[in-house]
Amino acid sequence: MLTDDQLERNGCEYLVFPNLFPLIGGMADIAVLFESGRRHIANYKFEACTDSVYATNYSYNGDGYRTSVVDAVYGTTKFYWSGDQIELEADKSGQMRARNVYGLERIGHVIGSGSTSYLPNEANTYYYLYDGHGDTRALLDVSGEIASGYRYDPWGRVTSATGTLDNPYLYAGEYTDVTGLQYLRSRYYNPAIGRFLTEDTYPGQLSNPLTMNLYVYVGNNPMVYTDPSGHVWKAWHDGPEWLPFSQKYIDNYENNLKQGLDWIDRKNKALGSTARVQIRSRRRHQ
Repeated sequence: MLTDDQLERNGCEYLVFPNLFPLIGGMADIAVLFESGRRHIANYKFEACTDSVYATNYSYNGDGYRTSVVDAVYGTTKFYWSGDQIELEADKSGQMRARNVYGLERIGHVIGSGSTSYLPNEANTYYYLYDGHGDTRALLDVSGEIASGYRYDPWGRVTSATGTLDNPYLYAGEYTDVTGLQYLRSRYYNPAIGRFLTEDTYPGQLSNPLTMNLYVYVGNNPMVYTDPSGHVWKAWHDGPEWLPFSQKYIDNYENNLKQGLDWIDRKNKALGSTARVQIRSRRRHQ
């Protein structure tokens, strides 16, 4: 029994109260605790048919951005922000766990090597490949080989993954928690059920009934929109809703990229210079 958090256990069963509830559609033995009904501050992990419980705790700054996570696997992870994007992850002693490199979007991910040096190292630097929706489809190593690859259902649940990289940036390029929840800054989204866990602060419009459901994700239209803030829908690449979006195009994004690189190569050769990027991939059929 955890009386401070109003949790009771009885054998393999447990009761939950208003500010603590099971994560439906995610990990069956995880319960999520919210502060003031909105800010996610802890996960409680249950060992099957035992009384043992351990927690993952979260801290936030005044802007509502998550600044640290303490769990039983990684210990303390601190997050350092640049605007609304995570620039750096470090442990409590300041050793880098990961660093992100940005252009117009996140383009690189540097995995830490247990050092306080934040300079990139080719051996642990990877580059993102996105589809038209902004989902992370693969990470390339410096030689152009695919180190990890991902597939999703329309709502963002990972349906298959290859590789072993520790990469949390998945559906729509957003941070995915160990629970399967996506951290969208102001709220948490559960791809397993296609809903946010807490209400939007925007009350909606009577003229647009879908906005009156304060838990709904992007107006039930995830093929076109994303919600990077938890408050505002965003059309992917600002494209119109009629723009073609097919699984066939996504599956062949590597070929599309190669054709573009070949075109650049020909143009460069015509100018008397060469620039060539080799991307070799081993496709794995499910």
